[in-house]
Amino acid sequence: MKKIFIILSLITKIIINANELNISLLIDNSYLKTEKKLLPSYTTKDLEISFEKNNLWINTDGEEDIKGRILLNTQSLSTFITINKKKELLFKQNEFNPYGQKVITLTCNIERKVLVFVQTQFGSNSSVNPWFIHFEPYVYEIDNGIVTKNLEIVNKYFYGNEYFQRDIVDDPDSNQFSYPYFNEEKILNRLYETGTCDKELTQKANIEVLVGDKWIAQEQSWNIKKEEISNTIQLNLNEVLKNLKEKKETNLPIENLNEILKNEELNQKTVQKYNDIAYYLQQKNVNNEAIFLLEKIIEKFPNRIVAYLNLADAYDGLGNKEKAKKNYGKYINLMKQDNKEVKIPKRVLEYK
Repeated sequence: MKKIFIILSLITKIIINANELNISLLIDNSYLKTEKKLLPSYTTKDLEISFEKNNLWINTDGEEDIKGRILLNTQSLSTFITINKKKELLFKQNEFNPYGQKVITLTCNIERKVLVFVQTQFGSNSSVNPWFIHFEPYVYEIDNGIVTKNLEIVNKYFYGNEYFQRDIVDDPDSNQFSYPYFNEEKILNRLYETGTCDKELTQKANIEVLVGDKWIAQEQSWNIKKEEISNTIQLNLNEVLKNLKEKKETNLPIENLNEILKNEELNQKTVQKYNDIAYYLQQKNVNNEAIFLLEKIIEKFPNRIVAYLNLADAYDGLGNKEKAKKNYGKYINLMKQDNKEVKIPKRVLEYK
């Protein structure tokens, strides 16, 4: 009996860890800029769901608000359904922030109807703290080619009337509810357990979707998409920082830093992580790369005090005493202005 309990405990722990890993990956990807990324269509042999993003406002100048936070582009999303070569608008979602954008689409069966489930997700924006991912579910029933929206299912089973219940927050100390239906498996299981879809009928229907030029079983296609995501995920800010902390990463070429900056912009939300990366690089004596990143930080955040200390240390590591002294001086002045003179390290005050 004790062995069975231990095995069950281990299985539970594995499931929980896998769940946390999935959420961690979701959060990491929610910081990626996706305004120019196309959303793939969902195609079965009976219908197609396609998507079109529309820019409502584009911030091309890196404009900041009064608190120095970068104002983001705003987009909307139009979703269309095509049945028997007839295309019509399914819904338009006016809020679709251009970070971590993704749409999950699946179909299942109930009696003689086909149920279409579409769920959008996107990251929040730099004016909100803490950062969060928001999910918007939509349900439609198709009966003899007639499409009908079903709000009851969304409201009853997917927190349709509770906006903030459909968030996952990037804050371990937050008591905010974490939306549980964030991938295809969890959504479909929810549809089955609530009787919204019939599992036996759905499996008998043998739903296939078009992936590239091949027809693949719907549930199998989810695994293919996960593999594609794993293989194509670009350099990730959190992962790089974690590797540096754990000493798995000993170098980070400037071209890689440029790639990270391209994927995850340097702003109020990410500046601490970029500064930490620069600090760990400098500690490993990778000074040129640290300087490259710190100068980017100071260019955008000229009052970031610690960046001057890190930059001075990096120049000192290269033997450039003149630039090291100049940046130590800026650090000292900013610390004095902030009434933190007593916290200035003795080595900095005595630097020659």
